[in-house]
Amino acid sequence: MIAPLIARASGPLGTNAQYLFSLEQELQKLGMPDDGLDELINKVRVLVSGVNPPGLA
Repeated sequence: MIAPLIARASGPLGTNAQYLFSLEQELQKLGMPDDGLDELINKVRVLVSGVNPPGLA
């Protein structure tokens, strides 16, 4: 699964999660939804927060 890699990875310009969340904001501004990307973003957000929502083990 790619979400754990994105949640942990970083480079000289910041974390991969920050880049992903910025991409999400820009796509929202442009009115360009992407269900697959949204699913990935939600998984990364959970991993970064360290909180498991109900139903996720």
